[in-house]
Amino acid sequence: MRLVILSHTPHYRTDLGVAGWGPTVRELDHLATLWKRVVHMAPLAPDVEDAPPSSRTYRAANLRLRPLVPTGGDGLSAKLGILAHAPAMLAALADEITRADAVHVRAPANVAALAIAARPLLPTRPWWVKYAGNWRPAGETARREAASYRWQRRRLAVDRGWAVTVNGRFPGDGPHTRAFLNPSLDDDDLERGGRAAAAKILDGPPRLLFVGRLDNAKGAGRALEIAAGLPHVRLDMAGDGPQRGRFEALAERLGVKARFHGWLDRTALDGLYARAHFMLLPSLASEGWPKVLSEAMAWGVVPVASDISAIPSILADFGVGAAHPARDLDAFRAAIQRLGEPERFADQSRRATRAARNFSYRHYLEAVRRLFRERFDLPLPASPEV
Repeated sequence: MRLVILSHTPHYRTDLGVAGWGPTVRELDHLATLWKRVVHMAPLAPDVEDAPPSSRTYRAANLRLRPLVPTGGDGLSAKLGILAHAPAMLAALADEITRADAVHVRAPANVAALAIAARPLLPTRPWWVKYAGNWRPAGETARREAASYRWQRRRLAVDRGWAVTVNGRFPGDGPHTRAFLNPSLDDDDLERGGRAAAAKILDGPPRLLFVGRLDNAKGAGRALEIAAGLPHVRLDMAGDGPQRGRFEALAERLGVKARFHGWLDRTALDGLYARAHFMLLPSLASEGWPKVLSEAMAWGVVPVASDISAIPSILADFGVGAAHPARDLDAFRAAIQRLGEPERFADQSRRATRAARNFSYRHYLEAVRRLFRERFDLPLPASPEV
């Protein structure tokens, strides 16, 4: 069985092999256990570009990269560059599909939009599209997003010829649309996180954690302002970005006890999860389900996040944490104070740890097998992990 994957994930050559964004590479390493051969079609940066710290090399021996020319960006020239490379990309995709048993497209992205538009012209195969962004954006989030994203959602919603997996359940979705939980945890993560969570108590000021890109959309500044309104809390900021210096200056001006760690690998990040009580994510970005929330929950960290996309419904399903409008900083502070009462926090932390099991790769692979069996009558072998 052979699977071809199309994504916009940037890749880089390193001494250890080809590397891509860590969470995506880790997910595809696990997905590859269901297939004999996997080809990932994705952009490969020029050799002069170094892989960022968030990158990871593939471990799946049956997965190879078919490089695409990096495209995209702002401005008319960037958009024209996408169109200029479209014929070559679609020809390469058609070539891979002729030798594949199924196609997996990761959306929303420019390359995904091209493939979705061209699907009637490509060889017929089962198509599984993972829409990782916000499936039902509203308000400010909807106004900020690219027109291409809106088009991709409309096309995926009305054409029932493929399987579309999204974050959360929404009224009016067709039978070809399924809710999937975004995976980020293996058995070792759950075991180590569970041990740390069992020993975690809150008998003083809570320790807060923000993980993500340091910019306004993700809510780095709002996280600092939330912390500034709570007495004696400490805040760890894991992430980086061009505006980091401005946020460091803001933390000093607000008098927040904040430590900026920069980008951390998963091992170092787990150390922060082990010490944290609450995960802050006051994001205005077009989130689907941020993997950092479920990663943190595995370590008994209680999420307090913005009420966008599937975040509030998923948290409500598991009875854990809180979701509020990203700009309602008082609501974030009140939630931390309410959930930070020792007995309530202990209960919430246990709920978080239990909920995290649903975001495991083991759970995900079984859902993928069920999807292909029920939607396409295509049985996949059992993964060694299931």
